[in-house]
Formats: sequence, structure tokens, C-alpha cells
Amino acid sequence: DYYRSRLFCFILTSQSNLENRSRAVYETWGHRCGQFVFITRLNSSTSYTIYDNQYKYLKEDQLPIQYIPTLPNKVRSTLLFLNKYYPNYDWYLKADDDTYIIVENLLRFLVSTIKRRPKPVLYGYRFHEDYYVSGGGGYVLTRKGLNLFGSYINNDSRYFECKSPMEDIMVGSCFKRIFEIAPKDETKDSITVGETIDDEGRERFHPQPFRV
Repeated sequence: DYYRSRLFCFILTSQSNLENRSRAVYETWGHRCGQFVFITRLNSSTSYTIYDNQYKYLKEDQLPIQYIPTLPNKVRSTLLFLNKYYPNYDWYLKADDDTYIIVENLLRFLVSTIKRRPKPVLYGYRFHEDYYVSGGGGYVLTRKGLNLFGSYINNDSRYFECKSPMEDIMVGSCFKRIFEIAPKDETKDSITVGETIDDEGRERFHPQPFRV
């Protein structure tokens, strides 16, 4: 349907997991996104490689490694790439190759947030009152969040000073830096992380495994 087509999913994986974990994502929940890609790096390649939603290798869509090939830089490169080539989706889900997403529930939640003002830049499991949301359970950037990230992080090194090996901390610290350094205007005033607790006090994003 229409809203499904507005969701772009990108899954971080590795060459060793392409035929097991990534294949499982592809065969279960991944194809329910409007568009999805796998992001990996092949051997000692100087670029990150994208596989599309038909699980085909796209040689023409490669991400140049920014600085050194760490996980934060992998995500940073991916977000800058998406902002340049896929800027018109409403939501961008980041997930790992061992994350499971019930896409229908996620879409139902995201559609319910359309009229929220100010529009948040990020949704996920919040570990901190600032901008840190856990990467393990996946997180969603809104179009506004992706555009802000791309506009500021790509053009000014002051916005990318996080040295953490954790990509979720990197994303949060970048939004915090944007809030702290960006010119005082309406954009800065509305840089917020969205609430993800449901009406019964339950969390929608889970970084820890369930016990049955």
C-alpha cells in the first residue's frame, strides 16, 4: 500500500552473513519494506557494497568509506548516501542482520505519528534522555532526520566528533551536536527524539532478546 512504499529499510551485514542471516532477513520481513538494501563490505574493498531488494549486487551503488572502515563510519556513509540518492522516503529503518521487524506494526505506529509537531528526527529504544537510541532493536530516522544529518554532517566536521565504536552512539551524538551548534532557528528548536511507548506502557523497540 501507499505507506509501505514510504518506508526504506537498510540492513547492516557482513560478507560472511550474506547467505545465512541476510538471506533470512530477505525471506522473512525485509521484502515487506517499500525498499530495502543490505550494506556490507567485501574483503578489503575500498567501498561498502549494496545489495538491493531482489538480493542482487549493485556494482554501480557503492559507498566510499569515510575515514576508516569502522561501524560508525559505515552507518555515516550509508546515511549520507541515502540522503543523496534516496531523499524522498518518509522513514528510514536501520536494522542489523539479526534484527527481526514486524513491519506491519512498525508502519501502523509510524502512520500514527504523521501529525506530530514538532516532527521528531528519530524513533527507537531510548537509553538516554538526549539522543541516544539503541541500534540493536533497530531505529527509524524520519525524512527530516535524514535530511538534517546529510546537510550538516557532510559539510562541517564539527558535527562529527564522536569517537565511539558504537554506531548508535555516533548517530545520537551527531544530532546532539547539530542541536548545540546549528544556528538558532526553527530547525534547531524541533530536533527531538520521538516517543515510542504504546498506550499500555510497552516499548515498541527491543534491543534485548525475548524469553519464551
